[in-house]
Amino acid sequence: MKQMIVLLLFCIIWLSYVNLTKLNWLVCATMIAEWSFNSPENLKFLQKSYPEITLANIGASELKNISDEIGSALVYYGNDLMKVYDLVKEGDLTEIKKVHKIIDAEIMKSVSRYNKEAEFYPEKNLYFGYFNPKFHLVSPISTIVSRQDSNKIYIFASDTENNMIKISARNQSGKEDVNLLMKKGINGLIGAIAGGHQKAAAGSIRKQDLNKFKENILR
Repeated sequence: MKQMIVLLLFCIIWLSYVNLTKLNWLVCATMIAEWSFNSPENLKFLQKSYPEITLANIGASELKNISDEIGSALVYYGNDLMKVYDLVKEGDLTEIKKVHKIIDAEIMKSVSRYNKEAEFYPEKNLYFGYFNPKFHLVSPISTIVSRQDSNKIYIFASDTENNMIKISARNQSGKEDVNLLMKKGINGLIGAIAGGHQKAAAGSIRKQDLNKFKENILR
């Protein structure tokens, strides 16, 4: 979510000062980051500049790569987001590409670890993984592992600041409503939040409540 918001802010701020055509690539990359290309109207806007892109191939497009690269930079420079602002403003994608390789390698390493260490609960058709990658990568890791079997539920938890845990849930088939599952998980927990939609949801709980959260979702 942070990545999407920051990308949108890039567009909003810059469009106040420069011609839209100069930042059209960034606007389109933002549409991919926030999935707004699913709107027929937005897809038509995107295809004016990238006519080769369709809903079927957008995930493998160069524009998707640019979106991912900027997202990686936002993760890498998480404590200094103005660094990313300056790099994109200056059109310095070389540095962003270098950072993306570092983040991408950590994601692949974490996906492999998830596949080895995640607990599987067959009665719920659910995988649950909990460990701490080098960077805050809960969402992309959850998305990647969930593509391995669209019918299974994948949940990934990782520590964040202030003794909290961030949790991300996915079910690519949509047969299981992970938004409702996450809300079930935080039931009765102090200071916990959760939300999302049927296929993807996220939440935050206190570290001491992790076992209770697991008990709730496995009932």
